[in-house]
Amino acid sequence: METNVVLVLLVGLPGSGKTTLCRALKAHHEEHHNSGRLVVIHLCYDDLIPLSVQREFAEQKRTEGQWYGEDLKGIKGEEGEEKSCKVNDMKGSKDREEDKDGEDSVTNGIGDDWKSARRKVHTQVDWFVQYLTTGKAESGVENFFNVSLEELRSGSKYVILLDDNFYYRSMRYEYFQLARRHSAAFCQLYLHCSMEEAVLHNDMREERVPTGVVTTMAERLQAPQAHLHPWEANTCVLNTGVGQVSEALDAIIQSFQQGLNPLQDREQEVAEARRRCSESVVHQADLCLRAIVKHLVKEQLQQVDKRSSPASQVAARINAARQAVLASLRAGAEVPHHLAETITQDNKHEFETFLEAEMKKIISE
Repeated sequence: METNVVLVLLVGLPGSGKTTLCRALKAHHEEHHNSGRLVVIHLCYDDLIPLSVQREFAEQKRTEGQWYGEDLKGIKGEEGEEKSCKVNDMKGSKDREEDKDGEDSVTNGIGDDWKSARRKVHTQVDWFVQYLTTGKAESGVENFFNVSLEELRSGSKYVILLDDNFYYRSMRYEYFQLARRHSAAFCQLYLHCSMEEAVLHNDMREERVPTGVVTTMAERLQAPQAHLHPWEANTCVLNTGVGQVSEALDAIIQSFQQGLNPLQDREQEVAEARRRCSESVVHQADLCLRAIVKHLVKEQLQQVDKRSSPASQVAARINAARQAVLASLRAGAEVPHHLAETITQDNKHEFETFLEAEMKKIISE
């Protein structure tokens, strides 16, 4: 389906060249396509939330002992692949008005809550895409992108470059949902870069990201995987070197023919979110249970007569219990509500305790 808006996410480590590529794409367009029919808009998160503010907030949260799973380029938290099971699509106009109150600037109150700041950016992008696809504008939305309505009205096709790290898949998925809701196209530009290259390039920047943050993000970055997540199919992988601009432009231009169809039934969306959450929790459970099995085998062998219960039988019985717990979770077994959405470093120990208790129940039967 053809569309007039392409939402482009830049994915990659700090220092991988995302902002440089965005500027090159915009400059190339202005030099070669100045007819005005195509408008390229670059939204850099570091311009909206300066690194100095991010560092101040990061230090505040470290002092308080709080870690967030969002990318502050200074805050690194642990989170599951899908951070939240909440469905962000289908937001009503009343909710939009409530979000809009007091939002003169996305940086207002940034120290209050980092997640809130990211939500404000998401809301503004949502309003902007709505305007470009329907002509309905929220007050002041054009000011957020520093683009005049006159310039927007002169165009017929629009490219929005979202310049952030987007290192967790859940961060990217919420923008896929946004694009789908407005029948826009969704494209990812993944700048593949080794950790060593990223650190080297980062060190040459005027305002650099702490090296520890780059290395931690490299360990946690969830690269696009279209074979596992079909919604990531429209991803262009760009390696370091020449040719990035032409490859990226080709991918973006082709995306105008790949507008997304909105879900007709919200129940379908809710079911999809639940399925994704279930898969995430089962995956985390499988990883945790492997460690629990080793612990329980060792514990059981210390308590039984090895002549009457050989190690192989003990291991087989405990592995059978592991499979039973996983099957139960896949079938929709009840999990404590606060553990059912996502497993983080904060609740991982509690989740492991829950799984071990379930294992022991089955073994004792």
